[in-house]
Amino acid sequence: MMRNLLEALLGTLGVELDNSKIDAFIEKKMVNMNFYPTCPNPKFMVGVGRHSDMVLLQFYYKMELVAYM
Repeated sequence: MMRNLLEALLGTLGVELDNSKIDAFIEKKMVNMNFYPTCPNPKFMVGVGRHSDMVLLQFYYKMELVAYM
């Protein structure tokens, strides 16, 4: 997925792509993907204070989770 996203973003900017450039982005941790699943029981959720991420571009993907208890 990350490779496809980089190809789309860099291709739109007119950057000529080859596998070595894309691999360099991914290997140097210039791109990082995190997944934070929804807490199934929000009353037990613990959060952190206000913070900021030093990123150029950030995507949030909302997943619908249905849990049966």
